[in-house]
Amino acid sequence: TVAFFKHEEEFPTLFGKTELFGPRSGRPLSAVLSNLEQALQVHENFQTVNEKYFLMPLERVCAVVPSISSLFNEREDLVKDLDKLKKKQQKMETMERTGENLAKLSKVIETSCITIPYVCH
Repeated sequence: TVAFFKHEEEFPTLFGKTELFGPRSGRPLSAVLSNLEQALQVHENFQTVNEKYFLMPLERVCAVVPSISSLFNEREDLVKDLDKLKKKQQKMETMERTGENLAKLSKVIETSCITIPYVCH
């Protein structure tokens, strides 16, 4: 843009004329160039803001989404396992307390502690 203004200084009468842009134009070339420079600056600022505050965070989120999805699937599997073990435990607790049934109940409780450790702590 500095070069444009050097040319403007060299040819002040040429750049002061509005005829260069047709008979309906009411602005000299320097005003048009100034507006163009401002528009380019606004566009560069938009690109900077877009990249810094939208694209980069979006890339990070997109990189994490598959991990989050797999964690949700894992969680759903754990919840299903927990429900299954809980129902089995409740069923076994209502059964007659024989040595065999108590051993099975103990095994169910142990399995739930191994499968889902945070339940036992």
